[in-house]
Amino acid sequence: MRGATLTCPKCATEMPVAFSFCGKCGARLLALQPVEGETKQVTVLFADISGFTALAERLDPEELHENMRAAWDAIAIEIRAFNGLIEKYIGDAVVAVFGAVDNEIDHPARAQRAALAILGALDRENERIAERTGRNLALRIGINTGLAVAGAVGDKESEFGVLGDAVNVAARLEQAAEPGEVLVGDATYRLAPGLFAYEPHPPVAAKGKTAPLVAWRLLHVETAATDRGRAPLVGREDEIALLVGALEDALAGKGHIVSIVGEAGLGYSLTLPALSGETRRKLLDRAIRDLILRVARTQPVILALTDVQWADAASQELLAALAPALASTAALFVTTYRPDLNPPWSTSRGHLQIRLTPLASGPSAALLQALLPASALPQEAVDDIVARSAGSPTYIEETARWLVAMGVVVEREGASPLADVSRMRELPDALPMLLLRRAELAAGPEKRVLHATAVAARACEPGLLRALFGQDVDVDAALASLSARGLIELTSHGDYRFRQSLLRELVYDSISPRNREDLHGRIGQVIESVMPEVAVQQPELLANHFAESTHVGRAIDYAMRSGDRAIALYALADALHHYRAAARLAERMAGGGESERARALVQACDAARALGHEDALAIAEEALAGPMSDDLLRAALRRRAGELAARAHETQRSAEHLAEADRLTPAEGRERAELTLAKAYLARSDDRPAEALAVGRTAVKEALAANDRGLALAAEEAVAVFAADAGSQDESLRATERCVEHATAIGDLSGLARALALLTYAALDRGELAKAEDLAHELLGAESRLGNVSGEAGALRALGRAFFGLGRFAEAEATLERALALADPLAQGPQPADPASTLLVLGSLAIERGDFASAATTLAEARAVAERSPSREHLAPRIASELARLALYQGSLEDASQHAAAAHAGAIEHECRRCGAGIAATLVEVACASGDLALADARRTEGLEHAFRLGLPVASAEIRAASANLLAAHGDIVGARNECIEALAVFEQRGPTYLAERTRRRIAEIDVNGKAQSA
Repeated sequence: MRGATLTCPKCATEMPVAFSFCGKCGARLLALQPVEGETKQVTVLFADISGFTALAERLDPEELHENMRAAWDAIAIEIRAFNGLIEKYIGDAVVAVFGAVDNEIDHPARAQRAALAILGALDRENERIAERTGRNLALRIGINTGLAVAGAVGDKESEFGVLGDAVNVAARLEQAAEPGEVLVGDATYRLAPGLFAYEPHPPVAAKGKTAPLVAWRLLHVETAATDRGRAPLVGREDEIALLVGALEDALAGKGHIVSIVGEAGLGYSLTLPALSGETRRKLLDRAIRDLILRVARTQPVILALTDVQWADAASQELLAALAPALASTAALFVTTYRPDLNPPWSTSRGHLQIRLTPLASGPSAALLQALLPASALPQEAVDDIVARSAGSPTYIEETARWLVAMGVVVEREGASPLADVSRMRELPDALPMLLLRRAELAAGPEKRVLHATAVAARACEPGLLRALFGQDVDVDAALASLSARGLIELTSHGDYRFRQSLLRELVYDSISPRNREDLHGRIGQVIESVMPEVAVQQPELLANHFAESTHVGRAIDYAMRSGDRAIALYALADALHHYRAAARLAERMAGGGESERARALVQACDAARALGHEDALAIAEEALAGPMSDDLLRAALRRRAGELAARAHETQRSAEHLAEADRLTPAEGRERAELTLAKAYLARSDDRPAEALAVGRTAVKEALAANDRGLALAAEEAVAVFAADAGSQDESLRATERCVEHATAIGDLSGLARALALLTYAALDRGELAKAEDLAHELLGAESRLGNVSGEAGALRALGRAFFGLGRFAEAEATLERALALADPLAQGPQPADPASTLLVLGSLAIERGDFASAATTLAEARAVAERSPSREHLAPRIASELARLALYQGSLEDASQHAAAAHAGAIEHECRRCGAGIAATLVEVACASGDLALADARRTEGLEHAFRLGLPVASAEIRAASANLLAAHGDIVGARNECIEALAVFEQRGPTYLAERTRRRIAEIDVNGKAQSA
């Protein structure tokens, strides 16, 4: 049996009911059978074919059907082209409705455009009908806008329909129209100002109506009209030129992110229309980013985001990640925000900032004249308003509204407008006062609705207001009046918002504190009761409402829920904000809310720790400083503080916290395992690697005993690191393999990626380059699925290092360039993709190729961006070491010695044995070349000790090969040759190939020098 289908309004293709968009043309599908009726504003088009009866008399039924079918098909195509829904056919008439399903607010304009298009389509079809029948058809059309019930009418099996006076009025207008004429109701006329040309029509007497219907004859689309509902854009020619230039760049494949910045009232929200005509979070970010970029690589894309100053941190971070990728696409991303925001993408490549300044007097005057009837004001009044505006287009727009609302300017049909200039002195000088003066005109029910809308949010659903006021207020009438006055407007989502964000702020501040507190609390309760999905999807909204009311307990609950939801989305900065807010709210509770405050700060500490914030320890200690009767909570905070202090190398502070935690923590369970792991980190911080490893093993056992594989995974990861520190590479490898097992068992893709990264880097350290290549490919796949840019860059870097070691230099360079492309080297903030580390490997590759100029440039760039690298402590000595090697090869011993000294100092400063082992070979070579054999010997001994303790055979062999010069300088030619031969055996067995080749050349030099000495 065939399933239910929906018909596409654009191409008429039938699609399954589960589809939201047409699979053929991509148009939005209209759900035709809502379960229940919904009252909403719609525009109804009623069209009747004139000439049908005469045609029926001349044709047989089949011929009549064929000709009428052709006419109806042409009409239906035009209705659907403007997203109209054909409600029904009645004999020779059709009823179409606009705005019933799609919630788009421009339905009055679309219905009128459809009517004009229908007339044109029937004219074209008439040519064919006349050829066959000798007759023409004509249409009479009536259009009206108003409230109607849209949904299933009749019994439950009935199809979609609309009921209401709006339908009846459209039918009466159609009956009054002449053939070929479109009559438009007054509501439709007023809701599409300036878009069409009309002629007044005599009032239409309608049965059942106490007064005649006001009607307008629709003539054509007004090609040069100004929409008085929105101010035209004047005086922004330079800014629009910049936008158009950015668009042309995007069309040429050089995308931009454009920021339009201005103070409230300077019109930045009007500039956009002028141009138009951890795992879950990372996956979501990646999906959005890839969707935009994939579309932008196949066709031009323009995206607009307004009022970004109100966007959450997660959204701003997504924009920052997207910005550098736009440069090679046909995408233009336009944002607007106020000047006090410093967005993270402001220093990205391809970013263009357009800062709006006040309008000059000429454009200001032109704007005012465009908003008012022609010659409504004398020139001195215009000059006065322009001077008061100080270049603010919003002031001018609001002044025009005020002049009409206060009766200062009165339009007269067929005559010049009247202006009472004497009342101009009542005009406020400042925009805030002008906006408030207009808002104060609302009284009674309208004022109550306006205040509730200001308190509700930046957008307010009518249903919420109806539930809030019940039968006390006619909410729909109040909203319609406020909208007609230009204070609020209906959005495409069916809710209402203030036309000016500044106006909302002013109205909100004007409400008395007691009334504002009461409204917040009542609105929160209404949302809980009638909009439960909001409580789940937007708990922060309820947290804000209850926080501004007397319902502190509910505010804390929803703030905690908001933090938990942010954690689930990996929006850690937002989570930290919400938990901090919950802690502050707890202080308002009777008795100080010690338990609620402590629990909130525990969560805040975890969020700050996950973000890498240095204040995580301070948050934990802030919580401990307050009263707390819950020993388990105090133990948890002590444990967190101890671990954070250990990671910060504050061992004494860590020991004190962990000792107290030990006293309060149960002997078994998850809490004990977490405490043991924290103790292991303390031992590592205190340079006790063997103890750290032993305690880490115990933490693994305790986690498994608590049946917590997630914690066991974290403990095994620590053991892998501790074992490597202790020089037990085999145990490190086994622990990492167990990490893979744990991560796979619990479905932790992020944990699996971390384990694969450890295995990949371990293989590189051991010189198992073919294995490292395979692991790097596997790691890249995992990080790509996660959408983790940092991990992808690391995987590509590891793969490039494997290719480099295998002697596949071209593949290495291409892979490293891919890693570099994931970063934005010009950005001023942190660099998750770590371009400095990638540039370091590229610099080393250039040195091996003998391209010293490129190496110098690349390493200099690496050093310049290293401060923003998450690995900056490790990078500094490694970059200095490579610069020393480059200077040595170029014959600049003084520079080489300075770089070598800086490299050694950096490794000593952050006490990293791995860095010490990695740079030792270069330090030995530089010291030997400088003739400082004692220093060379010291660097050799130091480096070999680090490499031995960490179990790094390749690093050890490289140091021994470099030491050949030292032994030769001491006259031990045989010893120098033997060191090189033993090192070569390691390189030939493990790699890298370039070190093997370098060592063979060194052996050849020793042999030549040895023969020369013998001779």
